[in-house]
Amino acid sequence: MLSTLSKISLTSTAIAPVGFTYAWVAWFDGEKTFAGLAIAASLFLVLVCIWMLRYAKKNLERFNFSVATVEAADRENMGFLLLYLLPLFTASFTALNWIVWVPTLLIFAMITSTGYS
Repeated sequence: MLSTLSKISLTSTAIAPVGFTYAWVAWFDGEKTFAGLAIAASLFLVLVCIWMLRYAKKNLERFNFSVATVEAADRENMGFLLLYLLPLFTASFTALNWIVWVPTLLIFAMITSTGYS
């Protein structure tokens, strides 16, 4: 099993597409520095995910199991899609209200990391 820190790290990598989306909006709004930082942070999260999956493949215990039932686990996909695309519907990067967005993103990340998604 993965540790809690590993699970949170893997869950946080789901934020990478949001960073790429914000970088896209920021780039075309003339905020080149923020766009570069968002791309760098998103790439870092992708690399963390790849590294953690490779580490798990090499070091975690392997065992056989038989599947009894299968249940779809895609109930949260619409929320992720809206979160990824939401920056594209803003008027401009400077019009974003960060006082509202930062806590919203933190709460969304907390709920996602502690849920069964």
